[in-house]
Amino acid sequence: MAEQRLQGKIAVVSGGGSGIGKAPATRFAEQGAKVVMLDRTPKHAEETKAAIEQMPSQDGVFSVL
Repeated sequence: MAEQRLQGKIAVVSGGGSGIGKAPATRFAEQGAKVVMLDRTPKHAEETKAAIEQMPSQDGVFSVL
């Protein structure tokens, strides 16, 4: 499990569904942050959201389409 440096923090990521935005969204979640994602492609946002929700450190992720 990754270090929980961002526990209790909220990360807002634009374009979190794919590409350059997906990497930080995933990394922030691994480090314990709650993630709010904005993406213009609902399918990509939902795929990333589902992956983040499977992480043991996560109890919620929000996507804004």
